[in-house]
Amino acid sequence: MEKARSRRGRQIRNFAAQFSARLPLLSVFLCRNYLGRILAGELEKNRNGGPAFSVDSTLALRALGARSRFRLNPLAIGACLPPYCRVGRETARLYDYFLASGDLKSRREDIRNNVIYREMAELCEYGADFRLMPLYADFVGHLAEGRPLTRYRVPLDSKLKIDEYFMMYLDLADSIKRRGLRSREEFVKSEKALDRWLAPKGLRSNKTEWFERDIGLAVLEDGSLAFNGCGQHRRALAMVLGLGSMPVEVQMIHKDWLAGVWKKSGRPTALEALEEALEKLRARVEAGLYFCSSEEA
Repeated sequence: MEKARSRRGRQIRNFAAQFSARLPLLSVFLCRNYLGRILAGELEKNRNGGPAFSVDSTLALRALGARSRFRLNPLAIGACLPPYCRVGRETARLYDYFLASGDLKSRREDIRNNVIYREMAELCEYGADFRLMPLYADFVGHLAEGRPLTRYRVPLDSKLKIDEYFMMYLDLADSIKRRGLRSREEFVKSEKALDRWLAPKGLRSNKTEWFERDIGLAVLEDGSLAFNGCGQHRRALAMVLGLGSMPVEVQMIHKDWLAGVWKKSGRPTALEALEEALEKLRARVEAGLYFCSSEEA
């Protein structure tokens, strides 16, 4: 039985390696072609009162590839956007969309007031004694009232699940201390990636693991940056532990900003203007020339 299971595991690994080696070039070409065709149309719709949120973020990020990814000082940005945002009559989960419009700057909040940041800060302070944390008592209080808090869309409806939640991030904090914070691309290429996807899951489902991304950034209407929904726990741990850099990804941009950079660039297409702007942004960030405190945000 063990030999059959081991053989099956090798077969899955080989298939995954072959699949990932062939799919990227085709999918990037198709996604980039599609994104190039729709960007100008979306900007036109925005001028005429079109939808506040549009373009699937997975498709856009696949098309942009490494242009949207770089490493950033965790303390360079002091503000984040909420996971959900309402513009006019539309309410959207920001994680799902690449283009946004409306007033996003006023929806930012100080990172230090973010509940996930506070949880991770207390966890790093208390360590293995996390059950003594004030926020742990808050989780238990909600459980006693019959209103368990939810993480990863899973109600933490028992002390066992609450413990599992904090122990999971205690292990992650220990890993980050020893190895730093790896990008998702580096993790996917590691030997442990497939083992984690196939292993029985507790709070984090296989779907959550599979679609996980790097820590998200949003480019707002004036070109300033704010953290977006993805990777909140990793982002908080990187800040609390004082890492020098962490992997991030521009996962959402404001339509007004894109329209402005396209006009200034003189490029024939919005996609070319966007790629050029992202290259410049990455150069600034990696050179340490971008820094926005929470007070400025």
